Amino acid sequence: MIFLGDIANPNFYKANKNVEINNIFKDKLVIANLEGDLTINNDFLKKNVVFNSMNTLDLLNEFNIKVVNLANNHILDTSETVRETIEILKKSKISTIGAGLNEFEASRHLEFSYGGDDYAFFSYGWDLIGCRKPNSNKSGVNLYEPSRNIVEIRNYINNNKEKKVVVLLHWNYELEIYPQPMDRQFAHDLIDLGVEAVIGCHSHCVQGIEVYKNKPIIYSLGNWLFPNGKYFDGKLIFPEISNLQIAIELINGEVICHWHQKLVDGSVVFLNSEDLNDSKKIKELTPYQSYSPDRYISFFREHRRKKNLLPVFYNYNHEYRNLIKKKFVQFRHIGIKTVLNLGLKGGPK
Repeated sequence: MIFLGDIANPNFYKANKNVEINNIFKDKLVIANLEGDLTINNDFLKKNVVFNSMNTLDLLNEFNIKVVNLANNHILDTSETVRETIEILKKSKISTIGAGLNEFEASRHLEFSYGGDDYAFFSYGWDLIGCRKPNSNKSGVNLYEPSRNIVEIRNYINNNKEKKVVVLLHWNYELEIYPQPMDRQFAHDLIDLGVEAVIGCHSHCVQGIEVYKNKPIIYSLGNWLFPNGKYFDGKLIFPEISNLQIAIELINGEVICHWHQKLVDGSVVFLNSEDLNDSKKIKELTPYQSYSPDRYISFFREHRRKKNLLPVFYNYNHEYRNLIKKKFVQFRHIGIKTVLNLGLKGGPK
């Protein structure tokens, strides 16, 4: 199976017909993060929201995407409900996970068989970055709450030992190149429970891949299809680090990195494929592979990219401290949103 990062297609853009890409995805189960709901209203381009035009269905079919993750901070940008998006995808025989019409639906995991194995997918999104909590009659995202999530997955694994569990996360800050210490702790704890793989998104750039107890932790897949200069009235522009893109394939216990590049027009072109163990680029992105938790905290403090009034989340068991930090960041977000609405800032840089 293959995992792709963020897909946001606002303007009827069609991906390149690329022989190498088509060969990679042919006859594979492909899972991607659908960053924003499906809508026919392109007037949203002038607003500070992210969405997908209806021809995104063609893109999903082109890349053979059969499962989309909806646990992200933009899935409710243009609507108070995910009903229409889920129904459209269902008609196209595309399964969804991570969001729903209510708390019960949002929290449901996804089970399926592939390649002779039985899988269970769980998906969570961090409320700090804008993932909206559902309730009994309101659409929302299954929240990333590590202490609760650990209990849920432990109980599932204990009762379903024949299933291979994969956990999808929408976490960390935009354009951060390294995982939060809390996120790394959570990912390691998941593997300790018996999880097969942990797959992250949200940073809009490829992060490292850590192999822990012979299981892969992909901290961020980055973008897959997310054009520059289209959203936020043309002001949403990503830096150069967002142009390198990756498709991760898990096959027979191996991890294959399919590297791609985003061109100026937003199209995606294939670069090369390599085994994770042979990837110099992944080694560059993951210098902390063997670090203890304490050593990694020191490393992260020194090398993290996002330092401007953004606190570090060290340990998910420090719930009270983390709550205070979250409140601070939420107030910060209000200020940034105000600046965006005034047209003084154009999003990620």
